[in-house]
Amino acid sequence: MNIGASVTNMILIADGVVKLVRDLAYGGSEFTKSVQRQMTVDFKGAEKLKMTYGILLSGEDKEKTLADDKREALSVSIALNTTAKMLVGDIHRFIEFYLGQNPDAVFSRILISGGTALLPNLISYISRETNIPSEVFNPVEVLCPSEDAALIPQQYQPALATAFGLALRKEKDHLSKSRK
Repeated sequence: MNIGASVTNMILIADGVVKLVRDLAYGGSEFTKSVQRQMTVDFKGAEKLKMTYGILLSGEDKEKTLADDKREALSVSIALNTTAKMLVGDIHRFIEFYLGQNPDAVFSRILISGGTALLPNLISYISRETNIPSEVFNPVEVLCPSEDAALIPQQYQPALATAFGLALRKEKDHLSKSRK
């Protein structure tokens, strides 16, 4: 799953073969807009709040946040929760559609890339709500030697999945695969 700024791409892969693809017409900026509406701040301020506080996962976290008088963090989490629920709903529909045609399928994990993959607690939230282990997919860690990976700031690495995928393509590779 690649959660870009304005589009989310979901790709289901089984045995190394793409089985199902779905694009959602929203991405990380939808999370930011939710914070912007809730907190009445500009987009840049909402982006900063989003990445500072993230989603509060448990009742304990929410109670502690209130006890520490961090109402701003709670408000941000409430705003983010709205969009996170929408995203998880779309993930469920995607999975259910596939399971309708492949009832014996088992999902081993959800890999999440894109800049929004680093939204605090989003990965845990998706994992909890889908009951499928979820993790950040970092193409830099997978494809680059560690000394080269160190040259790319950590906060940008998961956002490079699409760029790395395009860079790995060969001329006319889409033609040779469709003829098999």
